[in-house]
Amino acid sequence: MENQEETPFQYFGTTVKGERVLLLHTMAPLQNHSAVPMHLLYQNGSVDFVQERLLHNLLDHLLMPREADCRLFLLLLFRRLNRKYQPLRILWTGGQPHAWSGILQKTVQLFHPDSQIYHLLGTSAAVQGEGFIPLAMPWEHLLLPEKAFDILIVEDTESDGGVPVSCAGTLLASLRPWGEAYVSSSNPAWWQAVDAALGAGTDLRVGNGLRRVLYRLLTPQAQQTLTAPLHSVEDAWDEILIRVQACQEILSSDTQELDVASVRVVLQTAEQIEQGVNVLYPWLHSEPIKYLVNEWKRYLQEYLLGQGTWDEVRQSFALLWQDVRQEIHSE
Repeated sequence: MENQEETPFQYFGTTVKGERVLLLHTMAPLQNHSAVPMHLLYQNGSVDFVQERLLHNLLDHLLMPREADCRLFLLLLFRRLNRKYQPLRILWTGGQPHAWSGILQKTVQLFHPDSQIYHLLGTSAAVQGEGFIPLAMPWEHLLLPEKAFDILIVEDTESDGGVPVSCAGTLLASLRPWGEAYVSSSNPAWWQAVDAALGAGTDLRVGNGLRRVLYRLLTPQAQQTLTAPLHSVEDAWDEILIRVQACQEILSSDTQELDVASVRVVLQTAEQIEQGVNVLYPWLHSEPIKYLVNEWKRYLQEYLLGQGTWDEVRQSFALLWQDVRQEIHSE
């Protein structure tokens, strides 16, 4: 099978020019600067090839050949995990939650417990999947802080509607300097957009070659030339504040119960606030804000289902509003 040629502990890919390239070596201790050893030797003489075992625990769950591009993602990701002991913020864009998402999240956190994977879907409602933090934003309203992620993975699959090329600039601008981008697409427009923003790099063939995985580094020089609409953390927080303040006016203490249509609008706004808070959480001072937003949204949903009261909606929002005001004062 294409891109599947392997020797013990060595994993290869094939470029679009037909060249065989080594992507990962799981028994190269001098290249490992992570907290996870490549092997352990026990007193009884047995050997645990740790990283080989962890990698195969993921590769064995892939649905081949449909997830052949994900195989390349995993090999490149393992190589990055070995480079340095540090928490990584990973943005996985497009596709649908994979059956092995939870395994990948747990594996990444073995290398650093504070590492996290976010799954961005171009929908108005998050699709729950084990392991990743779901982010749901319509592509036309995509909002991401710049210099926020260490790794960007774009899974542009036609079966899921794909990731619009118009989002390429915003997605790439969310990478930190020297961040890595892995872009899987059969759309030449995506290839051109990546080349224009980040320059030439390694283009790996997937299957019959109609699909490619592009591997790029975001150099500081390339980041300066990005022309995408950039959103700083401050800009993204301002967007959240505008929505929270609008809800505060609606849910003030003397507000009477709203009609069903108005409550649904508030619930949609609550979902947008939750998505924004999930993205910005590492930069916020408040620890309970994610919980408070989620609780408020839950009471809104229960109210719509006739299982909760309007007072519960207002009280839960009052706690969130108090926390947001403290966050403003701590800036």
